[in-house]
Amino acid sequence: MAVDFTHPSHLDTLVVRTADDATLQMLTSVINHGWSGKQYSLPLAVQPYFSVRDEVAIEGGVNNKGHKAVILASLQQKYFDTVHGGHPGSEAAIQRAKSMFFWPAMSDYIRNRVQSCAVCNSMAPHQQKEPLLQHPVPVLPWSMVATDIFDWRGNQYLVQVDSYSEWFEIDLLPTASAAAVVKKRARHLPVHGASQTLMSFNGGQFTSAFQGLCTLGTIISNDLQWEPPSTPQSKRHITSSPEYLQSNRPAERAVRSAKELMEASIRAESDMFLDLLNLHNIPHDPTSDTMCKVLMIQCHYIS
Repeated sequence: MAVDFTHPSHLDTLVVRTADDATLQMLTSVINHGWSGKQYSLPLAVQPYFSVRDEVAIEGGVNNKGHKAVILASLQQKYFDTVHGGHPGSEAAIQRAKSMFFWPAMSDYIRNRVQSCAVCNSMAPHQQKEPLLQHPVPVLPWSMVATDIFDWRGNQYLVQVDSYSEWFEIDLLPTASAAAVVKKRARHLPVHGASQTLMSFNGGQFTSAFQGLCTLGTIISNDLQWEPPSTPQSKRHITSSPEYLQSNRPAERAVRSAKELMEASIRAESDMFLDLLNLHNIPHDPTSDTMCKVLMIQCHYIS
């Protein structure tokens, strides 16, 4: 098995340095004389190779693991520099290294080197992403609603999802204006009632004066002229962080489900809303109830 990825000058250096390296010479001796059945009976320096003992061999004065050369400790920094060129990040460097060469605990070595790299650190985002904070679990249906706008086949849609049951509604938007979003949201208020908390992204449709309206059952007039209510019934509007949009995870899941449903309906030439009804009546897994049961049964209990 040839170490075909190694430049001849590097290979010559590797052969010479391997011959002078005490650890790799012990490894060579163990390979030639046979492995002990117990890891602890091996020389301490060779024990890290015990788990790959069936893969290591010697060819041309170089220890190999499969087709990859085993790199001695004194050359590891040099080989790290090869895969770190362009500062691709630790995981990319690890993947490339794994395809080229080997030494024990190589992934940890590369991660530590990348973490201490001045260039990588200088190019890292100055504002770190926020950790994902779990929202409190709602105790009633439609008390916490997550919403988002998504594009599909040239149109824009509003999705609203109940965080309690995961029931979601889809509405086609004539425009992405705040007025259009308000009108579509208001359409569901007589059915589900006013939510206590609304989660949304930071778009203009969900900010400014609209925040005071989005959680209420306010009547929207035909010309969509309205005044923010002076005494809001429900009081919380949570927006995604600009640096961490994934914090509105219920809406993200609903958008993904909605797009998959709509695309499947188009391809099957079926009625999207009948398909949505079917989806609402399918349990997520054998141990859970359907979205319809979770939403409607609980509503019956509190009515």
